[in-house]
Amino acid sequence: MGIFHKAVKVRGDTGTHQEWNDDHKIEGNLDFRHYTTENMRIENRTDWPAGPAGGRIVYRTDMNNFFGWNGSMWQSLTPVATIVVAADGTGNYIDIQEGIDALPASGGVVYIKEGTYNIAVTININHHNISLKGSGKSTIIQTANNIEIFSIDGFDNITLEDLYIKGSGNFLINTSIIYFNNSEYSRVSNCWVADSSYDGIHLQGTNVGMICSGNFITNCKASGIGYNGNSSGIISSNSITSCDVDGITIINSDNTIISNNYCNGNTDYGILISGSEDCVCLGNICNSNSISGVRALDHPTIINSNVFNSNANSGIDIAGSHSIVSNNIAHSNGVQGVAVINPADKVLVLGNSLIGNGAPINDGGTNTEIAHNITP
Repeated sequence: MGIFHKAVKVRGDTGTHQEWNDDHKIEGNLDFRHYTTENMRIENRTDWPAGPAGGRIVYRTDMNNFFGWNGSMWQSLTPVATIVVAADGTGNYIDIQEGIDALPASGGVVYIKEGTYNIAVTININHHNISLKGSGKSTIIQTANNIEIFSIDGFDNITLEDLYIKGSGNFLINTSIIYFNNSEYSRVSNCWVADSSYDGIHLQGTNVGMICSGNFITNCKASGIGYNGNSSGIISSNSITSCDVDGITIINSDNTIISNNYCNGNTDYGILISGSEDCVCLGNICNSNSISGVRALDHPTIINSNVFNSNANSGIDIAGSHSIVSNNIAHSNGVQGVAVINPADKVLVLGNSLIGNGAPINDGGTNTEIAHNITP
């Protein structure tokens, strides 16, 4: 008893339902009640059919995705997205905020297709567990107004990724392109952020476990990334250039890892760390900034294996007692390679390459330990 093939089939073979029928022989009594497809219709197309009925399924070849009619809208049947937003009308919505608002209270994914989205008011993410995903730099979200483009206040597990987000470029304090407040375990990654009226990405409050990685940030009126009042976050592999304050500003944010970032040509510091305990600055490249490559104040900080070249003042300014400055390259900075600043006590400066600076080391601290550095 069973179903038997007349011919051998292999993975990848295609054909029609009639060919399937011709190929199979059925013996015995089989129960097909669980396999009925009487009300189902599946078709390939690049638009939405008129007058859909419940149970109808289409495969959108332009979206590479299956959709089913749920009685009121076309719903994605695969995990690419819960909602599709498309400026050209080929998604569930053309407006990003409407797409977010259509998500269930449990959250979901909004996929924002390629296209240009002109924003007049702030987009608010208003549930936990929401991911907004674009198609890279071809998903352009921009505004001519002095507004935050994305605001997340008090919601956790939020992801923004693969978006090109462009502000007005008109200075207005506290108006960043992306603003997070009091959000835990959220992430901004692989976004292009340009022409912010304030910080490009501003993360404040009690953002625990925030990850900000792989972003390209330029031409901000304040810092590329402003990180204030958070803990245990990771800021990694971002490229930040030509901002009017710092590349990265870390304030009152303990146990932060700042790693493998490129901060070039910013008006103040490549990286500024202030009021933040036990931070690690590792593997960054901070060149040609108008003050110093990195400045770490107040608390112990590890500065290891970075490159700080051609900054106008110092490669490294360190004022936190019990800090470690080791294995860095600081070349051709205008004043000194490393400046140990009062009231720093018991700072270790070890194994750095300090060539071509105005001076290799300026020690203004107490009990500084200096050893095995390469100097002229």
